[in-house]
Amino acid sequence: DMSGVYAAASLWSEDWDRAATVRETAASKFYTAIQGQLLPDGLQCELSPDYQGVFYASAVSLYNTANNFGTAGDLPADYMDILENGADAVVKMMTPAFTSPSFNDCGSPQPVSSVMNSAAAIFPTRADFLWAKTKGAEGAPPTGATASQFMPYGGFAIMRTDWSPSASFLAFDVGPLGVGYHAHQDKLGFTLWKGGEELVFDDGGGQYDR
Repeated sequence: DMSGVYAAASLWSEDWDRAATVRETAASKFYTAIQGQLLPDGLQCELSPDYQGVFYASAVSLYNTANNFGTAGDLPADYMDILENGADAVVKMMTPAFTSPSFNDCGSPQPVSSVMNSAAAIFPTRADFLWAKTKGAEGAPPTGATASQFMPYGGFAIMRTDWSPSASFLAFDVGPLGVGYHAHQDKLGFTLWKGGEELVFDDGGGQYDR
């Protein structure tokens, strides 16, 4: 894991004359990897909300290490765009219970705070990140003509009446299976919420495509 290599080179920079080179190489390789995984609509290519969180935590880890050691210059100029787009996708997919829907390979519904805790700190001007982190206690919900979203690259259609906990919410998986080992044969799976209750759910099981 290049994030770990970067952290090691940062910790031992005073005792290792090649530390800067190793650090820069690790950052470059890590950036190439996550850039290849993040789709234009902000979803990670495996299309599993659980692994979106894993992807995001890893990307944030490198960012935090660089900032803690004063080496943020090692990161490409658009690294912040990756972090913001990845968090933005989590908000767009979020259920009325402030969890991620369990499409593809997922366990129990994951609270979006696992991503939003970091995103709200990194992007303090994003009131919707703070709102998602605090389950509506602070900040403000996303703005726009509609609360519904279509994620064209990940292939998720998210329909909601509004951003309240009692909103009617219907999410469909209408896209590709996803890249990697967390893709399931669950095309056209959906989850339905009404009045704060999940009426139809996807348990994150499905059928593996391998």
